[in-house]
Amino acid sequence: MFVWGKCVTFAKFLLQTVGEKTAKAVVEKYLLGVWEGDVIFWQIDQNFRVRHGEIIKYNSQGKRRKMNSYRHVKNIDCQLEQCLFGEHLGVENDLPYAIVESAKTAVIMSIILPCFNWSATNSAGQLEKKCKALVGKKVTLFPDHNQYDKNSNWKATGDKYGFKVSRDCEMWYEAGLIAAKDDIADYYLNGLKTLNER
Repeated sequence: MFVWGKCVTFAKFLLQTVGEKTAKAVVEKYLLGVWEGDVIFWQIDQNFRVRHGEIIKYNSQGKRRKMNSYRHVKNIDCQLEQCLFGEHLGVENDLPYAIVESAKTAVIMSIILPCFNWSATNSAGQLEKKCKALVGKKVTLFPDHNQYDKNSNWKATGDKYGFKVSRDCEMWYEAGLIAAKDDIADYYLNGLKTLNER
């Protein structure tokens, strides 16, 4: 259960970025939790089984802290084989899936572009394994900058499973709109920050 007062930094980031009503709605949508003051991104499959919980520390600006940022949740009855964060969302609607690397990005993008079920791999290298559950569904992959056809090569996985693959981050980087290794949420959050500064 997500307790606002106990998850100070991530809650503050959400509240400052999207406001209280939207922040609470997205927390409920993704069934986010709290562990010792940090957010838990639960990986829940299409049968609503908890597969894994990723605990991440953020500062109040939504930036991931480097120390102790990833742990397995113990003493919780769950299926240990991981799945996509947000995989459960398509059970109650027929929206296409959009896959990103970061759970935080999936949460933010679900507010910005709600026409997708935004899900996350939580690791660029986990894409192919975790996407198998979505074969046969409408899926678009949104790789971070430099992941399109390099490093983890999301394009190859997209081609293998018949998914669309966006080059947006490559184009935005080339245009100077995002920094190296940024993702789709960085692009939209940068735009929001620019608007707020006007």
